[in-house]
Amino acid sequence: MILPDIAASLATLCAALYLVWFCYRPSSALKTLIKTASVLLLAVVAGLNGAPTMLILALVLCAVGDFFLSLDSERSFLVGVAAFAAGHIAYIVLFIGHPTSDFAAVPTSAIIALALFAALMMALLYHRAGILRLAVLAYVPVIVGMG
Repeated sequence: MILPDIAASLATLCAALYLVWFCYRPSSALKTLIKTASVLLLAVVAGLNGAPTMLILALVLCAVGDFFLSLDSERSFLVGVAAFAAGHIAYIVLFIGHPTSDFAAVPTSAIIALALFAALMMALLYHRAGILRLAVLAYVPVIVGMG
């Protein structure tokens, strides 16, 4: 089907444009559109190709996160982080529910390493995160959960 190919090509174009032109530029409506579209179009591709609902949900939530993070305000930052956290939790559910997923096969040393890394990051970020401390600290276990 040609529609998923077009959407995938547009997603790639948006991602490349963001990387080459918009990444380090000041906020703008066009920057927000390009950043959000690059991930939202992946959700469209996933949907058109019959991907699992949890993958589509994760991509949409992360696109929402991109949108809000691009708005450059403290409130939108928190909404963006919450959307990304929800998206990453959807990815975790997707990974755990995959037929080839075998949590028992994960080496204990890897789990310990991830737990130590999480503790270290939380300690490092605790003082640096300021008033956003709780949001940042809550996000660390979500990221580690993806690992």
